[in-house]
Amino acid sequence: MKNKGVKSTDEICLIILRNEILRNRRIPDALQDLNSLENIDIIQIKIMTPTRELIEAHYNKNEVWLKKVGEKTIDLLQANTRPIEHDALGYGQLILESLINYNTEGPIMAIVLRGPDACAQLRALVGDTNPELAQGGTMRAKYSNDSMRQAGLEVRAVRNAIHCSEDAFDGVTETKLFFPEFNLNDLIAS
Repeated sequence: MKNKGVKSTDEICLIILRNEILRNRRIPDALQDLNSLENIDIIQIKIMTPTRELIEAHYNKNEVWLKKVGEKTIDLLQANTRPIEHDALGYGQLILESLINYNTEGPIMAIVLRGPDACAQLRALVGDTNPELAQGGTMRAKYSNDSMRQAGLEVRAVRNAIHCSEDAFDGVTETKLFFPEFNLNDLIAS
C-alpha cells in the first residue's frame, strides 16, 4: 500500500555523485541542491565503490552508440588536425573504457529520488552533460570543470561529476542495478 504522499504519477530517478564530488567534500552542497526541488524526495542513499561489472551493466552501450561517439571524436580530431588512429567503433570503445574507468576510480554516492516528473526536474537541475555548456547554477556547472572538447581531444569520457537518469524507465532500470537489495515497490511506496 502506498503512503498518502505518494501519487501514482510519481517516478523515481537515480542520481550518481561521482568520485570528485566526494573527494572535494562537496556532498553537503550537492545534497542541498537536490533538496531544493519541491515535491522531489530523497528516498535512498548509498556510498559505494562500484565494480567494473556494475558499471558495464549500467553503461551497456550498443555498437550504434559506440560508432556515434567515435564519429564525433574523429570529427573533433580532424578539426584540430590531430591524427586518426582508429575507426569510429575503435574510438567509441576507447571512450566507453574511459567512462568505465572514470566511474570505478573511487567511491560514489548513489541517490534515489521520487516525485512527479522527477527525471525531467532533476535533469534540469543537473544541467547539460557537457559541463562547459551547463547553465550557471546547475550542478554540473558548479561541480565539474571538464568539457566535451577537451575530453574528445584526449580521447576519453567527459568527467561531468554527476549522472542523472534520462527518464522514468532508466530511473527504474538504474535503481535496480545500484540498489538490488531493495524491493523496487518498497522504494516507490516508502
